[in-house]
Amino acid sequence: MKRKLTALLAAAALCLSLTLPASAAGSFADVSPTRDAWCYTQVMQASEAGLMNGYGSSLFGKNDPITRGQMVQILYNYYGEDCGTNSGFSDVPSSAWYAKAVTWASKKGVVSGYSNGTFGPDNQLTREQMVTILYNVADKPATNTSAISQYSDYYQVASYAADGFAWAVSNKVVSGTSSTTLSPRGTATRAQVAVILIRYLENVEGVQFPEVNGGSTQPVEPTPTPTPTKPDASNSQNSDGTTNAAYVNSLCDVGKSNDYPTTGDASSPNANGFYTKANVDISGAKLQYDVIPYVNAFLAKHPDQIEETWDVTMHWVTTDEQEEYTLLRAKEAYSYFEHARPDGSSGISGENLYRGENGAERVIKAWENSSGHASIMLNAGYKSYTTCVASYNGVWVMTIWGDMSSALVIKCAPYNYYVK
Repeated sequence: MKRKLTALLAAAALCLSLTLPASAAGSFADVSPTRDAWCYTQVMQASEAGLMNGYGSSLFGKNDPITRGQMVQILYNYYGEDCGTNSGFSDVPSSAWYAKAVTWASKKGVVSGYSNGTFGPDNQLTREQMVTILYNVADKPATNTSAISQYSDYYQVASYAADGFAWAVSNKVVSGTSSTTLSPRGTATRAQVAVILIRYLENVEGVQFPEVNGGSTQPVEPTPTPTPTKPDASNSQNSDGTTNAAYVNSLCDVGKSNDYPTTGDASSPNANGFYTKANVDISGAKLQYDVIPYVNAFLAKHPDQIEETWDVTMHWVTTDEQEEYTLLRAKEAYSYFEHARPDGSSGISGENLYRGENGAERVIKAWENSSGHASIMLNAGYKSYTTCVASYNGVWVMTIWGDMSSALVIKCAPYNYYVK
């Protein structure tokens, strides 16, 4: 597909919230030419071309996710022809603001829906979905999937996205989230979409964008996070006590932040090695990242029971408080094997308990074979939930976190996780 950039209307831009006024092209308070050199030029080019605008208050929302509906709307505004509003998807009413875009994208083979007949316009776009869409826009040229074998997580790329990722890497449309990772299942951010969309238009369609004042004329990739020293298997932590996010992601790509600490609000690690105000005894307990492939295998068997069937992979927690609390619950359950705290108070998160022979595969199989525990474990596949698993002396606990429980545990951390 080809279209001259000069024909693009300013109305092509799409904000994550349509109720907020779009900021004019020129500058964004949250995108710096020095701090965000890896994306600054492309963000500004996308804005100045009318491909993507910002929010009110002069923000671009560089780290915000983008939805499937928003992605096809951006492309429709650039390439699209009116194909009507009858997309054929049960969740895309003809009155929806993205109906024409989804209909065009579907009829032109740019996107496809899910096996249950839905499109998921409000679903967060993953990186592998994003490159697949652009690969389809490019009319699926021949490619060699060996182009992605240099990345340690290439095996996590879904079969439908392998050609698209290989093509995108070969054509310098994407270059990975680091020098060794693609993070195919990670959520595509607005900054990433801007960078990749501009690269596609430049490298594949030959569009020439004017230089951007204040930024580099060529994209500069973020400096890859140095490969950490492999932590011992007992805790998967760095020497300073923080969770070794880079190492964990290299094993299972659970999307842990490499910016630790995240929400912990102490200036240095406490006695337990976490950046929280809590001071609880978690010695001897360990985080069990090795359960992740077994949980994912369980979830894959039950896509019809997950709220959003396109996303049935486990999401690990992202805060120190949630991990610290889960480690604490494992120790508590060792001495008081109940779904309650030793003082009789309720747990802060949903949970599964196990006591017996150790081993991640055996523990997950035991929960899978119990209807009540399996029902709880299915929550690990909901996009809005996160999960953590820890063990202590043969007792395992899986905690399930929603937004409310996450906020509660952070609030309760200064009080050693007891509700005040």
